[in-house]
Amino acid sequence: MFRKNDGQLNFFDQEIFSKMIPQDHPLVKIKNNVDLSFVNQEVACHYSPDTGRPCIPPSVLFRILFLEIWANLSDVQVCRELQYNVLYRWFCDLAWSDPVPDPSTLVVFRRRLGEEGFRRLFDRLVEDLQAKGFIKDKLVLVDGTKLVAHAAAKNTLTLVREGRARLLKTLAQKSPEEAKKLSRYAEPLPDREYSSQAELLATEKEVGRELVAALKQHKEEPALKEELAL
Repeated sequence: MFRKNDGQLNFFDQEIFSKMIPQDHPLVKIKNNVDLSFVNQEVACHYSPDTGRPCIPPSVLFRILFLEIWANLSDVQVCRELQYNVLYRWFCDLAWSDPVPDPSTLVVFRRRLGEEGFRRLFDRLVEDLQAKGFIKDKLVLVDGTKLVAHAAAKNTLTLVREGRARLLKTLAQKSPEEAKKLSRYAEPLPDREYSSQAELLATEKEVGRELVAALKQHKEEPALKEELAL
């Protein structure tokens, strides 16, 4: 089940947000004019109403995913930004006392929705934004800020990283020692060391190609052969 979030702030949060958030920022305009409460209603079927630990409200997670697309951030980058970016925390309905979700939580949320479910929610948001004049067409500008409205269920960066981990997991089933030698390829590159998302993605892809080359000697393993499409 997910914990309720009525968007109400305590006095401390109100003081911080009211003094530090630029009222003319596009994200402020979007939040003040677009109601995302429909997200909780749409995804309620994916959660138990009375069992399990209270989790982060789906509307909050959806706001974070929207923020990723709006600011061109990865799961890791957006979670890091939410640790200190006042505007981003306010937009995502996170008080200063609220914990920032782990990047894996965003991955699980996307998987739970599925590509069709995520696209349906995002298209509804885009339609609302279009109706209120905030965006135009599929690739749009919001006060000069590019927004890619057509988003995949998982970003490419996540797919590249998960692909490397899956290859090594498959190798470990037959050759644990060899998998251990190549374990460095399973680690994602540190986001903060790259100046842009494009540079980070390009480097992650290159690491993936290096791993595939290293696995060529094991290409006759049936499981790996299928993974590598050899």
